Amino acid sequence: MKYVEVYNILEKIYLNKAYSNIELQKECGEDKQVFKTVKGILENEFRINRILFELIEKKPKNKILIILKIAVYLLCFNENSKNYAVVNEAVNFAKSIGKGEVCGFINAVLKKASEFKLPPQFKSLTEEISYKGNIPEYLAEIYLNNYGKSNTELCFENKPKKYHILVNGIKWSKEEFENFLKINKIDFTSSCAGGYIIENNEKLSQLFNEGKITYISLCSALIANECEKETLDLCSAPGGKSIAATLNGCNVTVCDIHSHRLKLIDSYFKRMSLEYKEKFLNDATVRKDEFAEKFDTVLLDVPCTGFGVSDIRPDILLNRKKEDIYTLSKLQSAILNTSCGYVKKGGALIYSTCTVTKEENSLQIKKFLETYDNFVLERCKTKGDIFDFGEQYLPIREGFGGFFSAKLRRIK
Repeated sequence: MKYVEVYNILEKIYLNKAYSNIELQKECGEDKQVFKTVKGILENEFRINRILFELIEKKPKNKILIILKIAVYLLCFNENSKNYAVVNEAVNFAKSIGKGEVCGFINAVLKKASEFKLPPQFKSLTEEISYKGNIPEYLAEIYLNNYGKSNTELCFENKPKKYHILVNGIKWSKEEFENFLKINKIDFTSSCAGGYIIENNEKLSQLFNEGKITYISLCSALIANECEKETLDLCSAPGGKSIAATLNGCNVTVCDIHSHRLKLIDSYFKRMSLEYKEKFLNDATVRKDEFAEKFDTVLLDVPCTGFGVSDIRPDILLNRKKEDIYTLSKLQSAILNTSCGYVKKGGALIYSTCTVTKEENSLQIKKFLETYDNFVLERCKTKGDIFDFGEQYLPIREGFGGFFSAKLRRIK
């Protein structure tokens, strides 16, 4: 096992708050072992923590903690590892980075970890959901309080990871894509958003690079299907919903507050050989007069806690705190209040998040409707698992993540 490479990537993710998907793509290249090990550690973060903190009384310093996390993952969650080799490698690596004084401690902890019985004993349902779902306990409580025991358990059932794909109709047809899948014996399911649900396959990478397909969450594609002709995507980057709306024939104006994120949108559109209508560097909380009553659809995929996609982006949970829910809800409210003035009479404001908290979802829309009597709530074409001032999708049905959308029609 390439300990140095795995450690270096994890150090950037844990200590420098780097995005795991970017670091993995940048650092791993074709090295599948390093990729799989780093992903495995992140996907078992809270399980590893549970084991470690049953074995040690005091949290060790960051570098030692990373070494222990690597080793505990290999001991407890990787069937191909040999216990003695894992322990020796961890101790030797600690010596190599000048941490020889704690080698005895590392050796003792890992010998206990190698004998640890899984799953651990749980004192509460919250602890059990936290462990099974690889989520912090406060988030397990949110799921249980908002959606009940049955739905929460369904959300965290062990399911194969699948991806949602849209075909770029200007480069080839759905029939051609389906023939490609059949020839290469790749199983697929047609989605309710007009795309395909599929397990990732290396043979798809060339099609992606050529712009013939794109990966986009099923829920994001559903939101794009609600957009009408003249669409303003106010928080566009990295551009998935704008791409999907453009493929549906909309004229999309794209915006973002950061110039480097606008470049991501440019790259996305270039890869797909598509064009947006206009592009603006724009703060969504500040009113822009030239947008007033101009658009059939204003799409607000607002900054959020991202809890609904933590299975795909497990590093989201590393840097999130419960307090972020309330900080972000204030930002979301400011964006809603500013952007509603951009909708034409008869047009629609579409609010969406990739999270599961009521503060960021249903309570936002309830407050908005109490403030603005010129908007009414409409059902979306694809209904959520729960309707509560909008469609709350849960990671229960195939291809779905934790996602919220509310379609608000301006009536006067």
